Amino acid sequence: MVKRDSYFGTSMQESLLSRFKNWPESEIFAEASVPPETPFFIRLDGWRFGKLSQKLKTEKPFDKKFAKCFVSSGKILLKKGFNPSLIYVTSDEMNILFTGTAPFRGRIEKANSIFAGLVSSAHSLSLLKIFNKGEIVAFDSRIVISSNVEKIIEYLSWRQLNTWRNHNNASLTGFSAKKVTNQQK
Repeated sequence: MVKRDSYFGTSMQESLLSRFKNWPESEIFAEASVPPETPFFIRLDGWRFGKLSQKLKTEKPFDKKFAKCFVSSGKILLKKGFNPSLIYVTSDEMNILFTGTAPFRGRIEKANSIFAGLVSSAHSLSLLKIFNKGEIVAFDSRIVISSNVEKIIEYLSWRQLNTWRNHNNASLTGFSAKKVTNQQK
């Protein structure tokens, strides 16, 4: 019988750990962070939500059940103890504004991964509950610095304009010039 201490002894563990001590330096974005006291958005954008909408047969251009999934997904962030100033849901995205203390000491990589994971899993569970369909969804995440109130309003205006464009495109899907012309006669 091999003694545990002799095989996995402290000196062996320390030797192995020292061999791998430089790996954290390879995490190239681990130290990137939002400057302290800087307002910023975490924008979570649904991945392939056009196909998801088709699969779920959602109502165009707006589906109340799909909107409920987004509200439920946003609430999970509050339940997990995050304190955003605003959660703005539009189209297939969620924009989360932080104006006070940044989560994870502003670490961008950490915020992006945790928020995308939480909202993706919460949204998948909401689809199961509300649509009674088990679909796995994903959100990508990015940080957008909005250094003052003017920039915050400008950012939200940009996202709303993008939503309006998406709405118009979704409303017109399936229409051809011939169909529109025939309807006008």
